[in-house]
Amino acid sequence: MPTQWRSRALLAGIIGIALFFHLWGISRDLPYIVEDPVFAKSAMHIAASGNLNPHQFAHPGSTLIYPLAAVYHFWHAAAHGGSWWRPDTQLEGQYTADPALFHLLGRLLTVVYALLSVPLIYWIGRECFGDTAGLIGALLAALHPTEIFDKSVRTDSASLLFCMIGLWCCLRLYRRPNITHQLITGAAIGLAIGTKYYLGTLVAPLLVIDATILWRTKTQPGNWQRWLAACCAGLAAVALGFACSTPYFFIEVARVQGDLGHHLEAMHVGADGFSRAGNFYWYLTEALPASLAWPQQVAAAIGIAIVLWTRRFEPLLLLLFTLTFLLGISISALHWQRWLIPVLPVFAMLAGHGLDRAVAYLSSLRPLPRFVPQALLACGAVLATAQPLQQLIAMDRRYSNPTTYVLARKWVEENLPPGSALAYEWDTLPSPIKFDSLGPGTWINRTNGCNLTELSMSHLSVRGTPSAYARGGYHYLVTSSLLYANYPAMPERHPAEAAFYTELLAKGRLLHQVDPSPTSEGPQIRVYELR
Repeated sequence: MPTQWRSRALLAGIIGIALFFHLWGISRDLPYIVEDPVFAKSAMHIAASGNLNPHQFAHPGSTLIYPLAAVYHFWHAAAHGGSWWRPDTQLEGQYTADPALFHLLGRLLTVVYALLSVPLIYWIGRECFGDTAGLIGALLAALHPTEIFDKSVRTDSASLLFCMIGLWCCLRLYRRPNITHQLITGAAIGLAIGTKYYLGTLVAPLLVIDATILWRTKTQPGNWQRWLAACCAGLAAVALGFACSTPYFFIEVARVQGDLGHHLEAMHVGADGFSRAGNFYWYLTEALPASLAWPQQVAAAIGIAIVLWTRRFEPLLLLLFTLTFLLGISISALHWQRWLIPVLPVFAMLAGHGLDRAVAYLSSLRPLPRFVPQALLACGAVLATAQPLQQLIAMDRRYSNPTTYVLARKWVEENLPPGSALAYEWDTLPSPIKFDSLGPGTWINRTNGCNLTELSMSHLSVRGTPSAYARGGYHYLVTSSLLYANYPAMPERHPAEAAFYTELLAKGRLLHQVDPSPTSEGPQIRVYELR
C-alpha cells in the first residue's frame, strides 16, 4: 500500500477509535441534565427567537452556541414540522418539556468538533515533524482522557478544534506567505478567541511569523511596505473574526464585564489561591504531568530537546505558542487542569517526534531489518497509549451508569417526605424532570408526585447559617465534597464559608451519603437534616 494511503487508513482508524470512546456513554444521566445548561439554553433562545444575542459572555463559546442554534432550528423543522427559515417559538416549549434531546444534540456536536481536530493535529504534526510523528501525535492526542470525553455541552472540544485551526493557518502562512493567507489566519484566530478568550495567545505565533516575513523583505522597500500592510490586515482580521463571531461583545458591555468578573473571580474553591507565578508552576509541575502518561512525558521531553537542538522554525513556533499559552492562562486568578486541553496536542506531537527520532537513532547504530523499526514504533505507541486507554475505558464505564448527582437526586425524590423543603448546591442535584417554577432557582418538584419545594444555588453559605435555613423552613440541605471538604480547610481565605460547612457537618444529621465508585462518577454528596 502506498505510504499516502497507509497514512490515511491509519488516520481513519484513529478517528474511528476516538469516535467509539466519544459515543460510549453519550446519553450519560439523561433525562437528568448534570452539565451546566448555559450553552444549550443560549442556543435554544437564539433558535426560538431569532435574536442573536446569547446573553452570556463568560467564555464566550460563540463557535458552539451559534452552530448549536442552527442544529436545534433545523432539527426541529425536520422532526416536528417547524419553520425552516423563520424563528420558531415552539422550540422553547419543547426544551422546557424535554431538554434531554437538546443536550444530546449538543453533545453530538461537541463530538464532531473533537473528531475534526484529529486530522488537523496530524497535518500540523506532519508539517513540523514528518508523517510518522504526525500519526503518533494524532493517536496520542485523540485519546487524552480529558474533559472532551465528559459527554457535556461545553466548549472544551471547540477550543481544541479552533486552536488547531489557528495553528494550522499560522504554519500555512509561514510556508506560503500572501495576503489571502494573512486574512484567513487572522480570521481563524478571531474565531478561536470567540470560542475561548485565552486563545488570544494565538496572536503570538502570528506576530512572530509577520516579523519573520518583514525581516526577509527589509532590503526590498516596495515589498516591505506591501508586506507591512498585509501584516496589519492580518491583525485587523483577528479583530474582525472575533467581532463577526461574537458581535454582542461590543454591545452588551456591562454584561460582558459582569460575566467575566464572575467567571474569573477568585472564589472557585480548590481552583484559587495561587499567584500568577504559582499558577504557572502548578501547570508545569502538577497539571501537565497529570494530563500526560509517563511514557508520553518521556517521549515529549526527547522531542522538545531535539526541537531546541535543531532549531527549525515550525517546531519552535509550536513551543512558542505553548509557552505563551501557559503564561496566558496563568494570568487568571484561577487555575483549571482542563484549560490545558488546547495545548495537549502539541505535547502529543512532540512525543511522536521524540519516539520517531529515538527509534531512528537506534536503527542507525546497526543495520536492522526493515520491520524492526516499525515494530519498535508500534510498541512505543502502544506503551504511550496504554494508560490513557485504561483511563478512557474506566471513564466511559462510569459514564454508562448514573453519576452520584443522579443517584442523590433519585434518593431525595424517593425518600424525603412529600411536601418537604430542601436547599442544595449546583454541584449536588440535577434539576428535577418535572417542576413548577417559583422564581430563579426555586421550584416545586412534581416528579412522581413528590412535591418538594427546592432552592438551588452555587453554595449553601450564600444565604446565611444552617440555623437561618431552618428558620426559613428548609429542613434538608444537600451539599458536595467539592465544597464541604475544601472550605473548612481554608478558613483564612473563606471564613464565612468555612464556618458554615463546619457547623453543618457538626450539627446537621447525616441522612444519606452517595459515594463515587468505579462505576459511578462524581463527588461525594451528602443529605443533611437540620435539627
